[in-house]
Amino acid sequence: MNRIGNDQVFIEFDGNYQNSNFIPLRLCIEGEYLGTLDSPTYVTSFINSLKNLLNDNYYYSNVINDENCKKFFYPKGLLSENYRITLEETFDDFSKRAARNNNTIYFTWFLYEDHFFEYKDNIVNKVIFSKCKSLDLLNLIEILQDSIKARE
Repeated sequence: MNRIGNDQVFIEFDGNYQNSNFIPLRLCIEGEYLGTLDSPTYVTSFINSLKNLLNDNYYYSNVINDENCKKFFYPKGLLSENYRITLEETFDDFSKRAARNNNTIYFTWFLYEDHFFEYKDNIVNKVIFSKCKSLDLLNLIEILQDSIKARE
């Protein structure tokens, strides 16, 4: 298993997988895992989804911060309908949201009860909150793109 990124945000992936367009991978943010290594992910869509977190105004909020991120994603105790992220179909077993301010991207997710794959690092319906620096995610995207180009 290969790993790229830093201690805050990294991707684990199967470096022996033959097809460079589809690679089993999962994302880890602050020690919390999202995704599965049991099925290949279409990497182009995955990368574009990550780039959208950094560039799309839909994910920007000047009010989200460390103190209010839980209430931001769960106003009135219910998960917000806003800030949905897809990442790729291999991440569909999770309900996912993300929002960023000027420097940090905040995430929340949970594993659905009726999930398809097995996840040893996730508990059904356990709500996860995590964050990473925007610059760290940008660096991760660049490293992932370089890794894929090197495999082609």
